[in-house]
Amino acid sequence: MKKIKLSPVLAASMAVAVQINHDVAHATPPPGTTVTYTNDIAYNSTNIFIPISPAIANADELISISAGNVSGGEGGIFTLTVDYSNSTTDQIYSTTGNLSFNLSTIANKTFTEGTIDGLTFTIVNTAIPNYDKTTIPIGTVFTFQVVPEPATLAMAGIGGVGMLLAARRRNGKQS
Repeated sequence: MKKIKLSPVLAASMAVAVQINHDVAHATPPPGTTVTYTNDIAYNSTNIFIPISPAIANADELISISAGNVSGGEGGIFTLTVDYSNSTTDQIYSTTGNLSFNLSTIANKTFTEGTIDGLTFTIVNTAIPNYDKTTIPIGTVFTFQVVPEPATLAMAGIGGVGMLLAARRRNGKQS
């Protein structure tokens, strides 16, 4: 049986990464990944706050909403706002006029990167108050894109370099 040698660079990189981040939960997804949140409460109102727990760190885009709709008439204003865990908000979508559409049409809305802990759906119709409604059923899936923390990128880069060096070293010995 052939013994597999671990590259000293790779081993050292992993040891340093673990030592530096020993008390950090490593739940940050790799680059370009998505995180989903499934709603477990049905909503039907003009003003809805959906708490996202646990909060989603490093989110920067709402990719999709799987279900739900806005229903009503003309003359209203609908807004969708991202709520950050530091108590700030970022309005990512707004429309006026005919408020009858599916929430699934709201896609790929970017926002300032941060830890989000909620979404707020608001309708204002001064002509006919409380006429328009947003309906979000149980099981609605909200999909977000997240970006990795710089430390995660650094660890991935160090690991990649270590693997490259190990492969070059192995190929050099076989020649």
